[in-house]
Amino acid sequence: DRYITAFRTYKLPEVLFELDVLVQMNASFFLKFPNSVQAIKLLKKGSIHLLGSDCHNNVSRPPNLDKAESVILEKAGRQYINRLIEFENLILGE
Repeated sequence: DRYITAFRTYKLPEVLFELDVLVQMNASFFLKFPNSVQAIKLLKKGSIHLLGSDCHNNVSRPPNLDKAESVILEKAGRQYINRLIEFENLILGE
């Protein structure tokens, strides 16, 4: 979400999604309008597989996964949270 201009200008979503890779987005992508609108669209399209916190500390960059989960739950539904969890479990081997 910090590089949203490049994201749009160079059509990075389309390039990434053609590769056989999993895509992680930071929780903050879901928390800032208008980026959050694009985040929900990409999630519903199946283009976001993992959710990261980008947490560096508890003050200036605290964990915000719970806030992003609330937004996803409200805007997309429980099935999208469950899908993120499934990919997480797949990677962690759980």
